[in-house]
Amino acid sequence: MKRPYLLILILVAVALSAYFILLERPGKHSHTPDQPLSFTGNGDPFNRSFDGLLAAYLELKEALVESDSVKADQAAARVSKAADSLKVNEIGGDSTGTIPKLAETLILSLKGSCDGLAGEKDLQSKRKEFEMVSDIIYNLARTVSYTGHTLYYPHCPMAFDNRGAYWLSDDPVIRNPYFGNKMLRCGTVEDSLGYATSLQSK
Repeated sequence: MKRPYLLILILVAVALSAYFILLERPGKHSHTPDQPLSFTGNGDPFNRSFDGLLAAYLELKEALVESDSVKADQAAARVSKAADSLKVNEIGGDSTGTIPKLAETLILSLKGSCDGLAGEKDLQSKRKEFEMVSDIIYNLARTVSYTGHTLYYPHCPMAFDNRGAYWLSDDPVIRNPYFGNKMLRCGTVEDSLGYATSLQSK
């Protein structure tokens, strides 16, 4: 069944694509040099609130690794609550306010996906919703340049009839939430986010 937040997710994807293209092509906007997109680091309140979001997400991931629907629903509710508590006013970024606005749109979509996950009855459907939750949090972490610990982005090529799916982890060791104990180690780390390291090197 289609949900309204699927349209929101599509709009988010379009907005994010435009945003990252702008970051990669600064020369196209030389007529507004007084408003560059420059990242200065997030405030501690935001980082702590994002840590809380990730902690809830990792609980959700582990619940699916354990194939525990009840725990998954409880964790999804915590993810939604943590998303609602993100300190977006503490996000460091461009002077235009583009990054916080994109973050708010992603948060709205994330809450919808968490509600969708809790509303599904069978474990496989919950795992499909989890894929959307994972994609949104990955894009959110990239958008705000999360400066906490390194996040890993594993991929399971066999999920959902070999269509493949990603998730997030704070550990490079594979614990597959799409198969659980059936194929616990199926997957490879395809990407990682470590903005704290890149900031320290500047």
